[in-house]
Amino acid sequence: PMIAIMMGVWTAIIGGLLRDIICNEIPLVLQREIYITASIAGSLAYLALDYGGLDTTINEFAMLFIIFAVRMLALKFDWHLPSIRLVD
Repeated sequence: PMIAIMMGVWTAIIGGLLRDIICNEIPLVLQREIYITASIAGSLAYLALDYGGLDTTINEFAMLFIIFAVRMLALKFDWHLPSIRLVD
């Protein structure tokens, strides 16, 4: 199960990183955006539904919906992860 979660998260990270680099923008992964957290939530939901015995197609749509919903809620309500502050 952990491998499946990590594969989903790494796919999101690398895909988003490449997109931002190609577009010459600061990668979202390096900002305070709810980005990886949404991927983890979707991956966990997929695994939970898979263990529940639901159809793969339903699992995939549920995963997509959860990732999209978490991401949109983060944008709407201005949710951010804490930033790392380096001590001088």
